[in-house]
Amino acid sequence: MSDWSESLRELPGGASIWSRGRQKTLPGGLWWIEQHVRCRGRQEGPFAIGAGWIIEFIELKRGRFGFRRDGGRLELPWRRLVWVLPAFSVVHLDSSDVEFRFVAIAGENRPQKGLGALDTAGSRVFPLRGRLPADAGELLRSLDSLTGGVSVEISTAFPQLVCRAKRWIEEKYREPASMTALARSLGVSPAHLSREFRRAVGMSPLKYLHHLRSSEALGRLAAGDSVVDASLDVGYGDLSAFYKQFRRLGCSTPGRYRAR
Repeated sequence: MSDWSESLRELPGGASIWSRGRQKTLPGGLWWIEQHVRCRGRQEGPFAIGAGWIIEFIELKRGRFGFRRDGGRLELPWRRLVWVLPAFSVVHLDSSDVEFRFVAIAGENRPQKGLGALDTAGSRVFPLRGRLPADAGELLRSLDSLTGGVSVEISTAFPQLVCRAKRWIEEKYREPASMTALARSLGVSPAHLSREFRRAVGMSPLKYLHHLRSSEALGRLAAGDSVVDASLDVGYGDLSAFYKQFRRLGCSTPGRYRAR
């Protein structure tokens, strides 16, 4: 288990996120994560994860999680919950002044057994009955009893054009990718594609690509990859673009994040 470490992220609009946590590498390329998180101000906006996934068991100490789904607001009543984020999930968080602690298991490669909760379309939240699991084994055993889940994916039914564009980006985000080429392959103009994608996903196709790259880069740095290797592996041809994306996330530099 790594030592406990703290971080503070300043977000646009004056909000901030303080966290204290530690992690442990598990067999099969998995991670066990423990964190205490305190958010000041409003946390609002869409985000996406890449090819990895995470399952969080959460205990709320203050506030509630809110989401935007299908154009409306969804607020969950539970104080203890399980948040399942499969690969390529897109979620629009809308909460303020939330404090919580969680334990989680995460990875890039789907294990063969024990993670049936990932067999869902998009991100879902389930009520947690009982305390937070004490270790990864207990967490995995708890997944079999999850019932009554609610979808928190930003859309429960993406339009066909958006589905095709989303799948193209998910397959090619580690490569040099042109949104003009994507629009041409779909038989629409770049402006039309951007407008329809933004309406459904909450961000432009290019921003979605950067979210996927950044999400994977965070995982690679946490696993110990060098800054240069992480940058190149997720599709950034130069470090300046990589550092620019880190600043937009409100993170410290990639080197400091890796060291922490």
